[in-house]
Amino acid sequence: MDVARGWLRLLPGGTIWTAERAAYRTLMNLMDDEFVNGADPGFDLSLCSDNGYNEWIGAQIRADLYGWVCPGRPALAADLARRDASLSHRGDGVHGAAFVAALGAGIPSTDGLDAAIEGALREVPPDSGVAAAVRFGREVAGTTDAVERLQREFKDLSPVHTLNNLAVVVWALTAFGDDFSAAIGEAVAAGWDTDCNGATVGGLVGLAGVEIPDHWTRPWAGRIGVSLAGFDEVTLDEVVVRTVAVADRLGSSV
Repeated sequence: MDVARGWLRLLPGGTIWTAERAAYRTLMNLMDDEFVNGADPGFDLSLCSDNGYNEWIGAQIRADLYGWVCPGRPALAADLARRDASLSHRGDGVHGAAFVAALGAGIPSTDGLDAAIEGALREVPPDSGVAAAVRFGREVAGTTDAVERLQREFKDLSPVHTLNNLAVVVWALTAFGDDFSAAIGEAVAAGWDTDCNGATVGGLVGLAGVEIPDHWTRPWAGRIGVSLAGFDEVTLDEVVVRTVAVADRLGSSV
């Protein structure tokens, strides 16, 4: 309910697509003033996730922040990501978000990426498509035909499905996680949802403390364009302060 109210108050409908747009449209058709102002809804919010895109990548690519604000607490990060994702997604669409959030929370507090991935896997059903995609991404890391194998394995999925893109993210992290530029570059070059995968990989590699070359940060000079209602541009320093404040309120363990 909190996520739904946040969307209605802050998220311009023209900035979202697929599962989020379908969920937003359902909200607009169902909601009333009392709900927006905090009353219990007189309708079933699960109707919002009853759409044809609910296992696509939308929830996974908005889950990063839950890991950032819960360092050392992957279970909490996954729980928050599931609540968020469930407004618009179901099944592997939700599990992918939980995995990315848990991985982001685990990286700062575990001994290496492999341990963080193992911890994040504990937050998704072992027989889920997400767990299988993660295993496949790790399996092809280090092989010379990894991209071809990824493309064959997931050839029947939408280019913006959760599973194929998560496999790319895990492969790029596992194979190139000690090189910020290579990890992002290879994730993008692999295809499918390139902007989203590059961003997810970049954020996770950054959490691991890998050096970020100056050519990535210098051109944008710490300025971030924002499309939320009431915001136009914020600075990187401001975002850092806000993120740390949320982590502190949640009781960061790192």
